[in-house]
Amino acid sequence: MDEDLKRLINETVEQFFDNSPIKMIEKGTRTVEYDICPHCKKEIFEKHEYTEDGGVTWRHSDCHGLIDRPEEPLESFDGWIQPYIQQAREERAAARKALGIKSPK
Repeated sequence: MDEDLKRLINETVEQFFDNSPIKMIEKGTRTVEYDICPHCKKEIFEKHEYTEDGGVTWRHSDCHGLIDRPEEPLESFDGWIQPYIQQAREERAAARKALGIKSPK
């Protein structure tokens, strides 16, 4: 089979599939991030953390180690809720200080 005939066949097949009303889906990939406990080095699954003191401290339910999360920048929240978030952060910091717990920053 010569090159011109191969090209003609390929163009015909591509044109047929390009004009087809039904198309095959395409597959994509994405990376997935997940949280790892700093104590037991296991993944922290959804609903695998708890608090016993109203949100002052949090623990991993598998190993019961104290965990903390980085704070989301205040600017990422809508303006109307920012004062309330700031107030909650200050109250949590005061409660942690009263309990003698230092934030790992």
